[in-house]
Amino acid sequence: MRLADWYGVSAWVALYALARERFIRPAEREAFEERLQAREHRALRQELGLGGYGDALSEEQLPRGGQRMPSGLTEMALRAYRFGVVPADRAAAYLRTDESELGAELERRGLSHVEDDDREY
Repeated sequence: MRLADWYGVSAWVALYALARERFIRPAEREAFEERLQAREHRALRQELGLGGYGDALSEEQLPRGGQRMPSGLTEMALRAYRFGVVPADRAAAYLRTDESELGAELERRGLSHVEDDDREY
């Protein structure tokens, strides 16, 4: 936790960096992952009096009911819905959000749903 705090990263990021640089063995990595999954690091951070860290992802505004998704998937699903390639229910399923949020998300991005009743493909 102190290493993660020193570099201003999460415990997960610190673990992956340590494993990538082979400072810890695979068995140690698995043990750390289990402890992180159990969220033990949160209590330890508090117990050691360590501050939080800046996390741009946690500050990101997500559509109501949505989850973080890879930006490429989000863009592709919104584009497919916008141009009528997939219906609202499928696009919402891809984005793990409500159908009602699709229009709102397009609006937030300054886009609108394109109606094309005369498709030739």
